[in-house]
Amino acid sequence: MIHLDNGFYYGMGVFETIAVEAGCPLFLDRHLDRLKAGADFLGLEISLSIDDILDYLKTHPLDHQALKIAVSEKNTVYSHRQNPYTSSQYQEGVSCLLSEVRRNPSSPFTYHKTFQYGDNIICLKEARAKGYQEALFCNSDGLVCEGATSNLFIVRAGEIYTPKQSSGLLPGTVRAYLLDQFEVREEAIPLKTLYQADEVFLTNALMGIMPVRQVDQVTYPLGPHTRKLMGAYREEVKRQIEAHYRQNNRVY
Repeated sequence: MIHLDNGFYYGMGVFETIAVEAGCPLFLDRHLDRLKAGADFLGLEISLSIDDILDYLKTHPLDHQALKIAVSEKNTVYSHRQNPYTSSQYQEGVSCLLSEVRRNPSSPFTYHKTFQYGDNIICLKEARAKGYQEALFCNSDGLVCEGATSNLFIVRAGEIYTPKQSSGLLPGTVRAYLLDQFEVREEAIPLKTLYQADEVFLTNALMGIMPVRQVDQVTYPLGPHTRKLMGAYREEVKRQIEAHYRQNNRVY
């Protein structure tokens, strides 16, 4: 039963979408930390723990699915669905359309995954109606920020870049993994620089690392740096699954 509260009326709630592969919730620590940070920002008291999530997965065995956890003042709701990304998208890349909506780097809501997600949903719907798979946002200064459901990376002259958080973006879990494990430079990225990139890719919890073949009318190859990172990410997923089953004394 859903209780009516400020989450329902005013969007005062937080959520996480977690990829579950072979029963293993990927980057669970990072997701829970971000959920709690968002709850603290909204003044919500939550007691959700890793064990709570693992207990849910014991009674709801999932594979290649998305686990969503939504938390508001009076509610903690679990739901799940299939991971929507397909093998052909990883082979061909996805296309992105620059939205006319601008990110607001001065709003603290920009940096938390709250129920106030309307811009993302509407702009993504508009992009898909025009034949694109993702919408991209710039901020009011014309700097590239993020996608409606993803973080953005570019490759230029062999270097990997991603927009700095202060440009106005939600810090994603896979973005954090890449920043921790690889040489990635956080910088202010003008739109012109995006158009001139050698390679472009997106990240989020469900897609992992997704190559971009097109932004507006500009096309990109699936280049060697993106391929290398995609391979490394697949190995990281395998490592997390193996660790998950060792800790739970199970064989997969």
